[in-house]
Amino acid sequence: MNQTGSTCGGIFGELSDRSLYQRTLDVDVDYFEGLTHRLATSLIENEIELVVGDAEEGDVMAHDLWRGIRLAAIDRAEQALGREIKQWEFNLSRGDGTDRLPIECIRLNEEQFDRKMAIVRQYDEVRPFVEEAIEQFGWESHRVEKLYLVDRDQPIHAHQNGMTKYELHGLSEVQKGTYRDAIRFQEHLAPIFAHVGAPLMNKQAE
Repeated sequence: MNQTGSTCGGIFGELSDRSLYQRTLDVDVDYFEGLTHRLATSLIENEIELVVGDAEEGDVMAHDLWRGIRLAAIDRAEQALGREIKQWEFNLSRGDGTDRLPIECIRLNEEQFDRKMAIVRQYDEVRPFVEEAIEQFGWESHRVEKLYLVDRDQPIHAHQNGMTKYELHGLSEVQKGTYRDAIRFQEHLAPIFAHVGAPLMNKQAE
């Protein structure tokens, strides 16, 4: 973050993956309500005009959960500010696998692309996901950054039997004995989204 000249906000890096997953399994609506409030307050105090974040893809639970929190916080900030906050998002797992037309395309030069790929290779925790994306879409698909307008009516992606990819993965790990419990959208995420007021994040595609 420092190398890009970015400034970290008050909730940056607050939770480990393990803690986030446990709070989600516990449906800790009080914590996520507080998180939503703090993000909304930051958006208001800093008079933010544009927010860019993860698209909903149904692949990584934390990304989809955070998107719901983000949408709810933006909705609150817009009401307080009396104006719209522009919202763009990007795909992390699906490459160009979307029917939407991007609102902005940023083609990385060689130096930018090499730096991005070098940083990607440093993250051991997400290396399997990175390798899967590269195998599916190729290295060059990561050269162009495509940003899309947020579609608040977009339902949660379903992959098999109405379940997201992270649900299928979690259930598989439970069967292996790796996890004790698996996070499910309807059981765990939907109540959190409903509590914080995430727009249309309580609907799942069939």
